Amino acid sequence: MRICSLFIFWTIFNVGFTHAQSTVEWVEKANALYEQDKKQEAKLLYEKAALLNNADAHFYLAYRYALADNDRVFHFKQAALKGHGEAMSYFLDEAFFRQNNLFKADPFSILAVYEKGKQANPVMQFYNEAGRIRSIKYAAEAGPFDANAFVKKYDIDTGKMNQFYSVWEIAEAASQRKGRFADVDNKLLLQLISRGGGVPAELMIAIDTAYQVWKGKQQFEFNICHYVTSGYGMGYCARRGAADSEVQIHKRLSLLTARLKNGSGKYLKQSYKATANFLEAKVWNEELHGGSGYAAWATESLVKQKNEFVQLIENLNSGKLPKGVAEMKDNDARLNAVYNDVLMKLRKKPLTDFNTEVNADGLRKTQRLWIPYRDATAALLYAMRPDVKKQQWLNWITEQRIRELAALLQYQQ
Repeated sequence: MRICSLFIFWTIFNVGFTHAQSTVEWVEKANALYEQDKKQEAKLLYEKAALLNNADAHFYLAYRYALADNDRVFHFKQAALKGHGEAMSYFLDEAFFRQNNLFKADPFSILAVYEKGKQANPVMQFYNEAGRIRSIKYAAEAGPFDANAFVKKYDIDTGKMNQFYSVWEIAEAASQRKGRFADVDNKLLLQLISRGGGVPAELMIAIDTAYQVWKGKQQFEFNICHYVTSGYGMGYCARRGAADSEVQIHKRLSLLTARLKNGSGKYLKQSYKATANFLEAKVWNEELHGGSGYAAWATESLVKQKNEFVQLIENLNSGKLPKGVAEMKDNDARLNAVYNDVLMKLRKKPLTDFNTEVNADGLRKTQRLWIPYRDATAALLYAMRPDVKKQQWLNWITEQRIRELAALLQYQQ
């Protein structure tokens, strides 16, 4: 009987060893095929090895191929459970730090995967392991979260929860503790914040803050834009700030319309509309806002220039005439020369930066919008200050455009 038991053990061990040896060979061969750009052939071998639960095979399938979200997370998870460090890192991102989902982000099950992976491979390591696991543990400490009950109790419109910061927007509203959210406490806020975000660094900072506030029983109002670190987040907050700024601008314009001298208020709406159209085209087509935060920088520039326009009108209405406007001479010929020079050079070689380009087509579109801006604004300024000839106002506006185009020439050089 003992001999039979030993034989069975040896048979199982030998079969297991043979399978492990085979999967390693399959993965090595798949890697070679992948490097030879035979990616589909490699995929078949990865899948074959993954069926026998080879960690590397699971990882490469998820990392190297465009899989459905659930399939990708599954393969990262299977590799992570066997102690694969890179796979664990990606699994944590996919299942928690980039999940942004009230229903799917579950710190308890994620911690269980981490603990099993650590048992399988005690020396497993990955980037910022301590910090990331601490954040997940903080989220778990707040206890189970019943997403369905939360949605029902607080009348959450789940149809509006497919945007990048949608869960955090709910947390932000809940933190104000008004109306339907009057009974929200800091523990619930931590649970909401933990299931939102979408950028690991942002989520870790937000969780840490919410956890400390919960433990310290402090007053807390969550503001998304206090935690953004990504280019997307900067753009999101810039757009939100721009929307608030636009409301303020229109309030100022409404007050100005009734206060402008010489009955010139009737020209203000048309002038601002033409100005906004021109400035938006100029910001996106000519200012070369590159980099990961390009949307934020472009939006900030647009807001700044819109406010400068309103400030010009307010200053002029209070008697402050722009410097040198009365001495301006005709400069249409100079504008045409500079414009054509820039256009010709952009045709030959557009200006480029990360995420952006200034090209001839964009320049033409912007210049077409500059003309109605020039005419509408000159009409407004002349109505406000008829002691300055309309042609002088046109010349002053044209001089500004010449400087903008000259700056593009200088950038090219």
